[in-house]
Amino acid sequence: MLQISWTEAIGSLTGLVSVWLTVRNNVWCWLWGIVSVLVYVAVFWEARLYADMALQLVFVGMNLFGWYEWLRPNANINANASANAIKDVGTFSLHYTLRQAQGEDRINPHAEPVEASSTIIAHVLTNEQSAKRRISSIPREELLLSLVSGVIAGIALSIFLKRFTNAAVPEMDAALTALSLVAVWMQARKYRENWLVWLLADVFYVGLFFNRQLWLTSALYLVFCGMAVLGWREWNHQIQKENALEHR
Repeated sequence: MLQISWTEAIGSLTGLVSVWLTVRNNVWCWLWGIVSVLVYVAVFWEARLYADMALQLVFVGMNLFGWYEWLRPNANINANASANAIKDVGTFSLHYTLRQAQGEDRINPHAEPVEASSTIIAHVLTNEQSAKRRISSIPREELLLSLVSGVIAGIALSIFLKRFTNAAVPEMDAALTALSLVAVWMQARKYRENWLVWLLADVFYVGLFFNRQLWLTSALYLVFCGMAVLGWREWNHQIQKENALEHR
């Protein structure tokens, strides 16, 4: 008979909400993620998956970091907002000067400056409000650094687990922990490639949790595989949408 604990059920449900909100590019994904990882500390302790248990504690800090990063404006977006504002002011000035030369402002010479100034102010405010961290592709240098760091972390953690713990599957536990750290860092930076790394990790996690008889968690990570594919498509669509708006 399958046995599913309340802690595993709660952790699975909150984790599902967190990933769904991430797919939707909703900043509240981080709060739900914190709740989920705290619950899973107890779940993985009982299953003797110590690296994954420790990973949940690290995830608390990473979730807080991701929350901060998603709310922090990108420097290049702020620069673009300012540049667009200056561009609009210059365009208006030229347009208004031409209208003066043509005598088209004699009836109400103050109407257009007020209207245009309001438009410029609204444009600047809109850019400032939308100046949150945007989805992007990871630079090649950062990708290489993150992969190398992940390999080193996985090897070091595997050695530690085999020497100092009675971990059930130290090599797999360590490798997936390192891979998850790389994925969550990419997610915090809003790099779309995080979904590919999550997909790779989730596929192996399905087998690991099934082996440890964490049935609900294994099923959850199978759902996560599908959501990783959905997230990849959704974030790519969001990038295309933002690029289209920029080139209007």
